[in-house]
Amino acid sequence: MFKLPLLLGIVLSVPAIAQDRTPDTHVAYQDLNLASPAGVRILDRRIAYAIGRACPDQVHADLRTAIEIDRCRRDKRAEAVGERARVLAAAQSATRVAAVR
Repeated sequence: MFKLPLLLGIVLSVPAIAQDRTPDTHVAYQDLNLASPAGVRILDRRIAYAIGRACPDQVHADLRTAIEIDRCRRDKRAEAVGERARVLAAAQSATRVAAVR
Protein backbone atom coordinates (compact mmCIF):
# COMPACT_ATOMS: atom_id res chain seq x y z
CA MET A 1 0.00 0.00 0.00
CA PHE A 2 2.83 2.45 0.81
CA LYS A 3 4.73 1.70 -2.40
CA LEU A 4 2.12 3.18 -4.73
CA PRO A 5 2.19 6.74 -3.32
CA LEU A 6 5.99 6.70 -3.27
CA LEU A 7 6.14 5.50 -6.88
CA LEU A 8 3.56 8.08 -7.93
CA GLY A 9 5.64 10.78 -6.25
CA ILE A 10 8.70 9.74 -8.20
CA VAL A 11 6.83 9.75 -11.50
CA LEU A 12 5.39 13.19 -10.81
CA SER A 13 8.81 14.59 -9.98
CA VAL A 14 10.08 14.04 -13.55
CA PRO A 15 9.93 17.47 -15.19
CA ALA A 16 8.14 18.37 -18.38
CA ILE A 17 11.55 18.45 -20.03
CA ALA A 18 11.71 14.66 -19.86
CA GLN A 19 8.39 14.39 -21.62
CA ASP A 20 9.28 16.92 -24.33
CA ARG A 21 12.96 16.28 -24.84
CA THR A 22 13.59 19.02 -27.38
CA PRO A 23 11.38 22.06 -26.94
CA ASP A 24 11.61 24.55 -29.81
CA THR A 25 14.20 27.26 -29.37
CA HIS A 26 14.41 30.40 -31.48
CA VAL A 27 17.23 32.94 -31.42
CA ALA A 28 16.90 36.31 -33.15
CA TYR A 29 20.04 37.52 -34.90
CA GLN A 30 18.84 39.78 -37.72
CA ASP A 31 19.84 42.86 -35.72
CA LEU A 32 23.44 41.67 -35.28
CA ASN A 33 26.50 42.33 -37.41
CA LEU A 34 27.76 38.76 -37.55
CA ALA A 35 30.84 39.82 -39.50
CA SER A 36 32.16 41.41 -36.31
CA PRO A 37 33.52 39.58 -33.25
CA ALA A 38 31.17 41.60 -31.01
CA GLY A 39 28.15 40.47 -33.03
CA VAL A 40 29.25 36.83 -32.81
CA ARG A 41 29.72 37.14 -29.02
CA ILE A 42 26.19 38.51 -28.67
CA LEU A 43 24.85 35.66 -30.82
CA ASP A 44 26.64 33.12 -28.63
CA ARG A 45 25.17 34.71 -25.49
CA ARG A 46 21.70 34.58 -27.00
CA ILE A 47 22.16 30.92 -27.90
CA ALA A 48 23.31 30.10 -24.36
CA TYR A 49 20.36 32.03 -22.90
CA ALA A 50 17.89 30.22 -25.18
CA ILE A 51 19.33 26.84 -24.17
CA GLY A 52 19.01 27.81 -20.52
CA ARG A 53 15.36 28.77 -21.02
CA ALA A 54 14.56 25.60 -22.95
CA CYS A 55 16.35 23.38 -20.42
CA PRO A 56 16.11 25.25 -17.10
CA ASP A 57 17.87 24.35 -13.88
CA GLN A 58 15.61 23.02 -11.18
CA VAL A 59 16.37 23.67 -7.55
CA HIS A 60 16.72 20.41 -5.60
CA ALA A 61 16.48 18.30 -8.77
CA ASP A 62 16.90 14.59 -8.27
CA LEU A 63 19.54 12.68 -10.24
CA ARG A 64 17.16 11.58 -12.99
CA THR A 65 15.95 15.14 -13.51
CA ALA A 66 19.51 16.49 -13.55
CA ILE A 67 20.43 13.91 -16.19
CA GLU A 68 17.41 14.90 -18.32
CA ILE A 69 18.32 18.59 -18.04
CA ASP A 70 21.90 17.82 -19.05
CA ARG A 71 20.71 15.72 -22.00
CA CYS A 72 18.36 18.50 -23.10
CA ARG A 73 21.21 21.02 -23.04
CA ARG A 74 23.54 18.72 -24.98
CA ASP A 75 20.84 18.15 -27.62
CA LYS A 76 20.17 21.87 -27.90
CA ARG A 77 23.88 22.70 -28.19
CA ALA A 78 24.26 20.08 -30.92
CA GLU A 79 21.36 21.61 -32.84
CA ALA A 80 22.76 25.10 -32.38
CA VAL A 81 26.27 24.25 -33.65
CA GLY A 82 25.08 23.53 -37.17
CA GLU A 83 22.68 26.46 -37.32
CA ARG A 84 25.30 28.83 -35.90
CA ALA A 85 27.86 27.74 -38.49
CA ARG A 86 25.32 28.19 -41.30
CA VAL A 87 24.32 31.67 -40.14
CA LEU A 88 27.93 32.81 -39.68
CA ALA A 89 28.94 31.43 -43.10
CA ALA A 90 26.04 33.30 -44.72
CA ALA A 91 27.08 36.52 -42.94
CA GLN A 92 30.70 36.12 -44.08
CA SER A 93 29.55 35.41 -47.62
CA ALA A 94 27.35 38.51 -47.65
CA THR A 95 30.26 40.58 -46.34
CA ARG A 96 32.55 39.31 -49.12
CA VAL A 97 29.92 40.04 -51.78
CA ALA A 98 29.42 43.55 -50.43
CA ALA A 99 33.21 44.15 -50.36
CA VAL A 100 33.55 43.09 -54.01
CA ARG A 101 30.86 45.51 -55.17
